[in-house]
Amino acid sequence: MAKKTKKAPKALTTSAQYKAILDIAGQKYEGEGETIYDALSAIPLDFTQVKYKGTITVSQGECSYEKFYFMKPLRMIFLSKPRRTWVARQLGRFLEIKEKGLANMSG
Repeated sequence: MAKKTKKAPKALTTSAQYKAILDIAGQKYEGEGETIYDALSAIPLDFTQVKYKGTITVSQGECSYEKFYFMKPLRMIFLSKPRRTWVARQLGRFLEIKEKGLANMSG
C-alpha cells in the first residue's frame, strides 16, 4: 500500500494586505488583516468603548480612503457582524473607485 504524502502547510504572510485606522477623539486604534473585514475586526475596541464620532481610514499599499461616522453608526459597526461586513464591502468599493480615479489621472 502506498503512503499518503502530506501537503506542507501554507506559509503565513507577515505583511497584511489591508490596514484600518479608527480615529476617535484624538486616539488612534489600528487593525490589519487579509481583508477589510479582518482589518476592522482587528481594531481592539468594544462597542461600549465608542463614545464619540470618529473617522475610519482604510488603506491598501499607497492608496487610502477616509470615511467619517457619527457615534451611533460607529457603535453599530463594532456591535454587529453583518453591519461590519456591509461597511467593509462599502469601504472596499470606495477604495477601488479611488484607485481607478488615481490611475486615470496619472495615465
